[in-house]
Amino acid sequence: MPDRPPCKQPKPPRGKSVMVIDPDPQVHDLMAAFLSRLNIEVIAVHSAREAISCYKELLNNNMPPDVVVTALNLMSYRDTGQLEDCGEIPLDGAYTARLIRQMDPDATIIGFTALADTIWSDKLKRAGAEAVYGKSIGFDSLAAKIQDILS
Repeated sequence: MPDRPPCKQPKPPRGKSVMVIDPDPQVHDLMAAFLSRLNIEVIAVHSAREAISCYKELLNNNMPPDVVVTALNLMSYRDTGQLEDCGEIPLDGAYTARLIRQMDPDATIIGFTALADTIWSDKLKRAGAEAVYGKSIGFDSLAAKIQDILS
């Protein structure tokens, strides 16, 4: 994973890219491991606020990610072990997807969440996600689905 924040000093894309919105850095690491095998770059963001800012910056630089993968619950456990909101208002994956879709109607958005097959995942689909997958499908299956989308 790069040490720099993902959207500072945008660079020309080397190929296909996927923005992964999840508060868990292990999800970013696993997505990067599986997608790098397919020569797909991962843009890792941890919160709704960071995702919206990053997407806007990439879009303004004519480099939007090819796919956005978002969790539904964008709350984060900090080192203190307490649940902490990642923004001023509770921005979930569905609201984030809606804001990205408003910025870029052509954005390809999918959900990857432990909360698949819930009313909340239906909210994500209504916000513009093409599909919502449960984390139980595994990272290898998600990488294959992303590869299918990109081909």
